[in-house]
Amino acid sequence: MVEGMEINGKMLFATEVFVQNVSISGMSFKADRRLDIGKEYTIRLQDQGRTIAVKGIVVWSSLVGNKAGHDGDSIPVYAAGMKFTNVLNERINEIISFIESHERQGQDQGAGHRLSGLRFAITNPGKAVLQFPSHYLVKKISAGGMLIESDQSLAQEERFPMELSIPEEAAITFIGRVASCSCNSIKGVEHFDIGIEFIEMAVPHRKKLHEFIAMLDTMSENF
Repeated sequence: MVEGMEINGKMLFATEVFVQNVSISGMSFKADRRLDIGKEYTIRLQDQGRTIAVKGIVVWSSLVGNKAGHDGDSIPVYAAGMKFTNVLNERINEIISFIESHERQGQDQGAGHRLSGLRFAITNPGKAVLQFPSHYLVKKISAGGMLIESDQSLAQEERFPMELSIPEEAAITFIGRVASCSCNSIKGVEHFDIGIEFIEMAVPHRKKLHEFIAMLDTMSENF
């Protein structure tokens, strides 16, 4: 058991989104998960064989409907607006190029001379991927996996890049597989207990994990 030791970690989520409109200062899109207003996210736009990575802060978000999932369940769909936070000159030129290559037919092509506040509807934007980190608390850990507490619900068999923060050590990185997920509520606030299996971990990181577990075992024997 490691409860009370404040062992934390981070996992990186990635989900495809549908881009609705873009300007050189921000964009709006639809996603299948709720985004937190005021939180920064990274979005990767696919444009003619290259990837444009931009960061932005969500300034608004609302539930706009539902869609059917793979198992016939209903998945909520959210619309969100993002203000870019890393639009340097080079990035602005990339965004302008993206707008020009994807905007709807019939609009003028003078994107380089437009005001940054204007937004332009686009069509066939290609694949856009939203990436964002989520933090978790470790409740139990072994050489094969761990039980974590998170505010995100995860589906069984999903896999995520993850890292585990160990006191006075560099983070352990690995790919984690979701083995189980159950919802708990404390004082009306939902959180999720999630079982994670370690499935891909470099040898040096696995060695560091085993050393950490051995230290925990020694500590428990002394109490």
